[in-house]
Amino acid sequence: MHYQAAKLYFTEESPYRAVGRKLGITPLTAFRWIDKLGRNCRSLEEVAKELKPRWGGYLLADGKAIFIRGKEYALLLTADVQTQDIPIAHLAMSENREGWESVSIYLRD
Repeated sequence: MHYQAAKLYFTEESPYRAVGRKLGITPLTAFRWIDKLGRNCRSLEEVAKELKPRWGGYLLADGKAIFIRGKEYALLLTADVQTQDIPIAHLAMSENREGWESVSIYLRD
């Protein structure tokens, strides 16, 4: 049922309440199951090391404001132009110099 909850959430983009209704569980239980599965996933860095990608040499970078529990954050993303691989996705307090410096340092290292 845990995987079914994740499939409903990610594939069908169902909110936790809808997942709960379909599976006969509370929205909080749906959240906990999906969160636990997500925490067990490999990070972008681990996936990249395992797959040993060959990137095209051009990197796109963009930020998007997102709200978590009513507070605004910035999701900072980079993507290889040729492969569309995402070497880093970083959640920062805001899209400012400090946030992008942390992304740049990570990419450099």
